[in-house]
Amino acid sequence: MALLDRSLTVSNNILAWTGYAVALTILYLFQQLRFRARNPLPPGPRSFPLIGNIQCLVSSPTWITFTEWYHKYNSDVVHVNVAGNPVIILNTLEAAAELLERRSTTYSSRPPLTMLNDLMGWKWAFVIMPYGPEWKACRKLFTTMFHPNNADQHEPQELKATRNFLLHLHEKPEEYARLLRKMTGSSILSVAYGFDVNVVQDSVHTYNAEKAMDGFIAASIPGSFLVDHLPWLKYIPSWVPGASFQRQAQIWKADMEKLLHGPFAVTKSSMIEGGVEPCFVTRCFELLSDPDSKAEGMIEQTAGTMYEAGTDTTVVALTTFFLAMVKYPEYQKRAQQELDRVVGSDRLPDFGDKSSLPYIQAIVNEVLRWQPVNPLVLAHLCTEEDIYNGYRIPKNATVMANVWAMFHDETKFPDPYTFNPDRYICAADGQLNLEIMEPTSGFGFGRRICPGRHMALSTLWITIASVLAVYNISNALDENGEIIIPAGDYDTTTLQNRAYPFKCSIKLRSPECLDVMRTSVEFVEGK
Repeated sequence: MALLDRSLTVSNNILAWTGYAVALTILYLFQQLRFRARNPLPPGPRSFPLIGNIQCLVSSPTWITFTEWYHKYNSDVVHVNVAGNPVIILNTLEAAAELLERRSTTYSSRPPLTMLNDLMGWKWAFVIMPYGPEWKACRKLFTTMFHPNNADQHEPQELKATRNFLLHLHEKPEEYARLLRKMTGSSILSVAYGFDVNVVQDSVHTYNAEKAMDGFIAASIPGSFLVDHLPWLKYIPSWVPGASFQRQAQIWKADMEKLLHGPFAVTKSSMIEGGVEPCFVTRCFELLSDPDSKAEGMIEQTAGTMYEAGTDTTVVALTTFFLAMVKYPEYQKRAQQELDRVVGSDRLPDFGDKSSLPYIQAIVNEVLRWQPVNPLVLAHLCTEEDIYNGYRIPKNATVMANVWAMFHDETKFPDPYTFNPDRYICAADGQLNLEIMEPTSGFGFGRRICPGRHMALSTLWITIASVLAVYNISNALDENGEIIIPAGDYDTTTLQNRAYPFKCSIKLRSPECLDVMRTSVEFVEGK
């Protein structure tokens, strides 16, 4: 009888605890429903069963679609459902600053891009690493070596590469796009790995970087490949019909490995032989004194990230500059007037002239604003559920900053689709108007802002100033002598906003410019 009483008591306790658990669960669910009712998801397009709005992320151009939604829903924050995964688009600088900068603890990680990281092997690149100790270590190593105040660690190489570019441009002006890529590639190879700028103009390393970046850019927008939102697809063998993404991933992975390992191996070998110029890699080895394999891997990865991130983006921006000079020649003339007044005709501009050439900086700013290189920058990940202006931002939501919408906001930039550097200049004194928002948002936000942006900006500045000092850029002529007007179209199918190839005329401003360029090359070679 006592045993039966104890059994009944235990059963009653189990039932009581089960009842408590059920009640607490119901209460929790009820509170969640109330919370979600009070804090709905941001507005967005109607989603379809299972696939949600996945077609929106593979449509072209994505950032234009997002901007249209910004105006349609009258909301700086828009929600998209992609195969059950929430994507939040931030369309104003205010929203991006609040979430990605002021709440950076919650928004500093990256979404898990299965195609890019798992299949193509890019997980080593710290620009797309999840927020954590490994990312912090790589970024610290980079910023220690390339603090904005340490301009002498990159400006000499940029200047030498630019001077060589000017001469090559005189020899083959029709190949300006290819020459731009060689210039930026040789500069980065010199800064990161200590390669001689002249030797690597036509090196296999610059070619490998271009190939690798094509794959990186194609897979960097979340949703570009279905496997990003249905990760189990990565286990499908490449021979299965419809698994072409697996075969493409292997091709791009091979390109990536050449970019990562090739130049680093050359520099490491040269260090052993004692014939390498001071560079990022050599300074890192000196800093760590006796690096183990893990530390050496971090040096290789950080150098590879610099090489990957610094080459292609600068080329895209400089191509836009050439297009702008063709389509808007009046601003080219104003910049040249400033150069003639400040620099003169017997030398080329140098970094020391920067403060005296505000109109050149205005052109740099407008190039980056008018056609931003990365209109959506790199996506962030929300690691904790959050509330913004009454809207719920779900945990693990992908958060994308639409800088295209920010840079084409008519309230901040009147006539935003027109290239106009004057918007950055004060009419009263001709200096930079500090009240106008600079387009630095194109380099990212918060803790994930590009740490090498000062290097990119200095390359843009010295290249634009040097080209305008000695060349006139105008419309090309066809075989019948008719003016070729470039359409000015852009490839908007990937992460980058790249101008389609176009022809232009690039001619010396005067015969004396050639002697000035040759003298300048000899001068920087002698330093």
